[in-house]
Amino acid sequence: MLLEWGLEIFEWNGGTPYAILDDERHIIAILAGHPFPMNSVLDDWDNIVMHACATIEAAHEEMHFMKGDHEHHRGPHIGRAFATHEA
Repeated sequence: MLLEWGLEIFEWNGGTPYAILDDERHIIAILAGHPFPMNSVLDDWDNIVMHACATIEAAHEEMHFMKGDHEHHRGPHIGRAFATHEA
């Protein structure tokens, strides 16, 4: 069905960053991917992602959305800016 709408299948290696553009060449999404290790040293990316996911899930129950959060300029999506960091 998506191919019938003119969308394309994009083979992605999961690491090389790509910007996804709309018809007016505005960036609407970014495939950031897994950063490549520097100097062939393995990183802790998988643990970082697992921690971020767990933090977002834990915060989900505590989040309260205001009217402005329901009126995103890109469409009818709830949006809320937040950050997480280690002490």
